[in-house]
Amino acid sequence: MKFLSFSSLFKVATSLAAAGAGAYIYYGGLTNVKIQKANLKGQVFLYKDLEDEKGSSKAKIISHLQSDLQDLRAKGYTLTSVFFDDARPDQASHFPARGHQRLVVGAMLAPEQMAAAKEFMNKHPEYCAVETRDMKVLRSEFPYKDRISFNIANMKNIYSKIMGYGNENRIVDNVTGYFVEQYPFANSNKNSIQIMVPYGENKRQLETSTLPMAPYGGPVAHFLGS
Repeated sequence: MKFLSFSSLFKVATSLAAAGAGAYIYYGGLTNVKIQKANLKGQVFLYKDLEDEKGSSKAKIISHLQSDLQDLRAKGYTLTSVFFDDARPDQASHFPARGHQRLVVGAMLAPEQMAAAKEFMNKHPEYCAVETRDMKVLRSEFPYKDRISFNIANMKNIYSKIMGYGNENRIVDNVTGYFVEQYPFANSNKNSIQIMVPYGENKRQLETSTLPMAPYGGPVAHFLGS
């Protein structure tokens, strides 16, 4: 058996390291995590829980939503996930990230598209829709290339940094804070992942105690297993 020399092994290791560094940079590893106060405009949130999607990756769930939403006769909507119960996906790119977590997924539509949402729900009774008012949010953004971008975003600890900023500035807390994550890359030219933590007087609009659930889906209080 012929073994590689030390110099050959070093070259291979160097090449692999360079390729890994290149991929890390390409997928946004050098992105500076910026957190800012913003406003999430009042919209129609069309959503369902994920009782039947245990352990699915974000990419798979987004693909599942895109398939469902082919029946939605509306334009300009944004695919959206809402994570409850300190369910920050900062350890992995899969649901659930750690332990148990609860989430709903769907799309945010312009307020005038409620009729389209109701028409959609006639075909998909597992979905619900609510109208939301403007909400103050802490927001960060991460570039999206493909599904690997989710892993790099997790490595950058964006979720912990947003919550840490909110705690430090007495804006949000770990007990009542939850995350809204949007995926404009899925149906627009904006290649980014947007991560938000609502706060202020209207923040309770998307909480588990507020969101109604369709009788055909499990209640939002159902856990997704670890």
